[in-house]
Amino acid sequence: MSSHISFLSTLVALFLFSGTVSAQHVHHPGCGTSVQDQELIKERLFENRRNRAALEAEWAAVKSTRTVNDSTMWVPTVFHMCSRADGTGQHTDAWVLQQMCYLNTNFADQNIQFYLVNVNRFNSDQMYTNNETSSDYIRSIHKVNGAMNIFVGGPTQPSSGYGAYYSPFQDWIFTWNDIYAWGLTHEVGHLLTLPHTFNGWEGTDYATESAATGHAPEMGTNGKPVEKAARSGAAENCQWAADGFCDTPPDYSSGGGGCSGTTTWNDPDNVSFTLDNSIRLNFMSYFFCTPKVFTQNQKDAMRLDALTRGYHYVQEPIPLMVDGTPTINWPNNGAVAHYVGTPVELKWDAAATAGGYLVTVERTINNGSIVVSTVTQRTVFDATSLWITLQPNLEYTWKVKALTRYDLCSAANESTKATFTTAGWALGTDLVADIESSRIYPNPASKGTEVVVEVNVPFGGDAQLSISNTLGQTLMSKQNLSFVSGLNFQHLDVSSLSAGMYIITIETENQRISHKLMIQE
Repeated sequence: MSSHISFLSTLVALFLFSGTVSAQHVHHPGCGTSVQDQELIKERLFENRRNRAALEAEWAAVKSTRTVNDSTMWVPTVFHMCSRADGTGQHTDAWVLQQMCYLNTNFADQNIQFYLVNVNRFNSDQMYTNNETSSDYIRSIHKVNGAMNIFVGGPTQPSSGYGAYYSPFQDWIFTWNDIYAWGLTHEVGHLLTLPHTFNGWEGTDYATESAATGHAPEMGTNGKPVEKAARSGAAENCQWAADGFCDTPPDYSSGGGGCSGTTTWNDPDNVSFTLDNSIRLNFMSYFFCTPKVFTQNQKDAMRLDALTRGYHYVQEPIPLMVDGTPTINWPNNGAVAHYVGTPVELKWDAAATAGGYLVTVERTINNGSIVVSTVTQRTVFDATSLWITLQPNLEYTWKVKALTRYDLCSAANESTKATFTTAGWALGTDLVADIESSRIYPNPASKGTEVVVEVNVPFGGDAQLSISNTLGQTLMSKQNLSFVSGLNFQHLDVSSLSAGMYIITIETENQRISHKLMIQE
């Protein structure tokens, strides 16, 4: 396994660190993991330390059963990608693969590696903007137990004040889709019990706090203990103050930003110390310097938490590495896709060992020589075809790259491109949605509230929704719905309905699906 990690690190390191500056937010939004959240994280950190002996013994026993005594812990990971209700704004799956590459590079020296279980897709304005009243409930429905769940909204909302956060209550990560390159690694650090290096100093300013005394106070204005410069003796408090680590020196710059900061600080005992790169380059600080690192004590804490979570029992994903290249089957180069009113099915022949594929479709002109736009970059697991809605009488170029759920970074194992045209389509034909699944929640619902109608369709199309009572009487006339590919959320106002049982019906030209809804007082 170590050779695979080394290969991955070499492959990704160049674009990871060279591209970080350009990928950062101009306004450097902070992490939304609150002071209260970090206190819960520290409780788990300290509990893991108390259980160290038992965890280490359990880990040794598991490793002894492995063929080559492999010390890699595998973290199953699910990305939940949100678009607006009309299907626009969703980041590509190529972005997801890039984020996985960043994580596996940053955790390679800890023998913690992540593999992609699935990419779930949501079409919801509330999820896209991370609406406080409804997003958490929808996330709780779709959270995958036993996996690390990362929910991705739209670009940073001006009023949010954060770039991403980890919620210890629900144990998931939320991020905007324009997060800086190392942002998810920072949040995974929180998930694995790392507080900010400036915990105890959160949200305060050194110049203001030290104005009266010339040095940092014993307690931050948030009531949390401030770390001292001493690493031994009676003054030492690094085992429990601030972030709880003795190899991350005091960090009084919770504002961070850039790669600069106060040259010299005085700790609560008036001991002077100089800011150095061990803080500036730490993943859990707010300094935007690269390349980022974790300290040894931080790595040890994350390893213990990974053991607590049972990741040492997770089996290595099979196949681990890609071997072979897929071949385009249809539409092949020069083909004409004669489909009328339905999506085009892209088909390819499987690679020798591949758990999945990245399909890229581009709108092109001049026989593929000029790319007008990228139509989609979509991962497909355990299949060799993908339905996609295109426009008539245009030219498209597509290709497919073999992946495994772990081997996501290589530029190799990609088919040759094929350019085709969509001709003979019936203009103005509406697509009819093909419903794969649907449900309503909360159910039962409280009187005077709204419910969410969730519909999953493989490709976009039209449908109608109506509400009737158990006698078959229509209480709400049919509403026209327009679905886009993936999960669609329709927020339905039922505040006018009295307590009782109702029937919600979703109809397409080919289907009729009904759900019972209970309204309670």
